[in-house]
Formats: sequence, structure tokens, C-alpha cells
Amino acid sequence: MNLSLLKQPMTLPDYYTTHCREYHEKTFHIDPSPFLMPFAESLQPGAHVFDIGCGSGRDLLWLTKKGFQATGFESSAGLAALARQNSGCKVIKGNFETYDFSILQADALLLSGAMVHLAHHRLEPVLKNILQALPARTEAIVYLSIKEGQGSFTDQQNRTFYLWQDKDIRGVFQKTGLEVIHFLRTPSVLGTGEAWLGYVLKKGALK
Repeated sequence: MNLSLLKQPMTLPDYYTTHCREYHEKTFHIDPSPFLMPFAESLQPGAHVFDIGCGSGRDLLWLTKKGFQATGFESSAGLAALARQNSGCKVIKGNFETYDFSILQADALLLSGAMVHLAHHRLEPVLKNILQALPARTEAIVYLSIKEGQGSFTDQQNRTFYLWQDKDIRGVFQKTGLEVIHFLRTPSVLGTGEAWLGYVLKKGALK
């Protein structure tokens, strides 16, 4: 993929750098089973999962306990270090908008909340870039979750979140060659009143 299409990459909010331990304490102990089990059940035993935006390694640890191989990818150096420590997995530090994912190879991708700070018009090219990590000639599984809503908002930590409606993100999936095989709408376990849209997706094989 021509990475010139990914100009002006998203700048990670400083919160994840300066408050990485606070973020870890807030999110690490959440049990991801309710939303990750449908994804795990779609994978082959021992599959290699690439966790994009792995945070402090909660889902990496969960995946390894389920018998999968897992590799993390994280923009924040502090969170990447915590993820390695918490999960024992390899974690690559990088920006998912500009990283060359074609040099990697995985059976599945996990994008759990990873795209929430990405402007709407950026999702399609960024997703196409990340999908290069999957084998071209075999089917593969992707999990992606995003916040539900309209437009965007900026919170007290100066983080801007971009919100999606189901019909709109399904249009992006269609353009990137992804088929929805499982969908779940869940309330935030942090009690914020927000809702998450979670999708298990299948990437078809090239003919």
C-alpha cells in the first residue's frame, strides 16, 4: 500500500504517555471475555493474533491464556512496556497509520477500541494498511470495536473520540473487503453511559 495516502497521522493524546499507569489501573482488570469470546471462538486453535493498540496488555494476556499466540502493537512507550511486563508477549511500538504492516504476518487482528481517536475519513485507509498483516490467499478473522454515537467529543483529558453509527461503519467494512459475522452492542463497563459496537469480521481470500 502507498503510505503517502496516510498523510498527517493521528497524534496520540499525551494522556496515554503521561498517565499510562492510571490508564492501566482503569482498564487492565476488566474481564474482556464477554466481547472477545465470539472472536476467540472464530479462530483456529493456536492462531497468531496481532493486537493493535494493545494498551497495557490485558487482551494479550487473555489470548495467551486461551492458547493463542499473541503479538502487541502500541503507540505509547509506557503502555508498551507495561504490556510486555503483564503478558510476556512481544510488543511493537509504532504508529498504526504509518507502520508497514506488510512485513508482518498474523492469522487474525484484534482492534479493541484502537480506532476511537481516528477521524472518520481516516478509518478506511488506515484499516487497509493494517489488513496487510493478514495472509492474502486465506481467510482471516478481525475483531473491531468502536464507540457508538454521532460526530465526536473531547473529554477532560483532552482526548478526542470519534463516534460511529452501525450503518456507517458497515459501509467502511464493505469497502475494505470485510464481512460481518458477529455483532454485539454493549454498554461501557466503566459506567459512563456510553455504548460500544463490536464486530467479528471475516476477510476473504484473494482468488
